[in-house]
Amino acid sequence: MRDRILRSTDNMAIEATHADEGQWRVLLPGVSVKILRADTLAGTQTALWQLDAGARIPTHSHVMEEECLILQGDLEHAGTRYAAGDFLYTRPGGHHEAIHTSHGAMLLIRGERIDSASIR
Repeated sequence: MRDRILRSTDNMAIEATHADEGQWRVLLPGVSVKILRADTLAGTQTALWQLDAGARIPTHSHVMEEECLILQGDLEHAGTRYAAGDFLYTRPGGHHEAIHTSHGAMLLIRGERIDSASIR
């Protein structure tokens, strides 16, 4: 009985989103976002960002920290090129110059909740 109870509790501790689940929404031209997890109390989210070749994210600032892992493709930011496997961390209050991708990119970003109005 103990094992059965422990197994049922373990299942509740994990939330999963399969690759074919969730909804992509267009944030900017050439930029789509799929929210994987949102924490409304903390005001944060974890999301996949799909950037088409040539896509651009305009200059913007962050109130909270942001973590970005480049899963595929490339990014150019402030004169530096980043590629798959690179990790970028932005401190609270940090500022991004415009971000551009030549070949497209897939990013995993954990940071403050965003909407299209906050990033234009």
